[in-house]
Amino acid sequence: MSNTRKAGNHPHAIRNAGAVLRVLTPPRAATLVLVRGGDLTQRAIADHLDRTPPAVSNYFERLEGLPQPLVERDGHDHWATSKGKQVVSAIFEFGARVGTDLQSGWRDDTGWVDRYADSVSPLYEFRSDAPFLILYALGTGKLSFSEIEDTVKEWSADTITRSQIISRLRHVEDAELATTIGESAQLTEKGEAQFQLLDRIAQVFIEPEPVLDASMTYQTEDETVLRLPSELTVNELEAIVDEFKEEYGGEVTLQLVQARAVSRLKD
Repeated sequence: MSNTRKAGNHPHAIRNAGAVLRVLTPPRAATLVLVRGGDLTQRAIADHLDRTPPAVSNYFERLEGLPQPLVERDGHDHWATSKGKQVVSAIFEFGARVGTDLQSGWRDDTGWVDRYADSVSPLYEFRSDAPFLILYALGTGKLSFSEIEDTVKEWSADTITRSQIISRLRHVEDAELATTIGESAQLTEKGEAQFQLLDRIAQVFIEPEPVLDASMTYQTEDETVLRLPSELTVNELEAIVDEFKEEYGGEVTLQLVQARAVSRLKD
């Protein structure tokens, strides 16, 4: 089966999603869901999860300590961030996809933790980015070991060898998320479902491309004020500048950039 990888051009988002899933052990996931659902004291969450308040405090620290926190606090008050709420929504959607009810009963049903553990395992047991990058790479279908290696090396923030990648692939296979046939691998049905969860969470961490504000004005040397169209993204502006540098060489004036920008928007 082939999927659309919506975060395929954003490896940082895939790595962030992997970091989130590593942190979201069943009790931490339950803590995030509980705090997202309303105002509960740390003691109330501890009683609900049958944990000690210091244990719950540790859960909050891990949820706050991510590169993009899922929880914020003010004194003893905790609440889910916007991204934290989106991650909870992704978990609920995943549960519906695999036929496990994760959207109800989380506040008064102690079985929620077990249902989450059964459906999301072993993602929260992985200890590095590599298994998540492999899982994501296989999201488009069957790949050779060489294709997996190339993709993981491209997406990884750390140096990783082929033997390390193959070793992590074996972990993914042992977890029944993928099967290997000769020198190639593909996802299992369970792997497909967990790829969808990874992709959905990765989308939470894709930052929208900044757009130049229509109110931004630029003063040229001859004191002529120019305004760039608001529809023009920063990346598009940079591409236009690069084009002019290649075509004309030397310094590129803002007048030329604006003229090309307007022309492009009309195309």
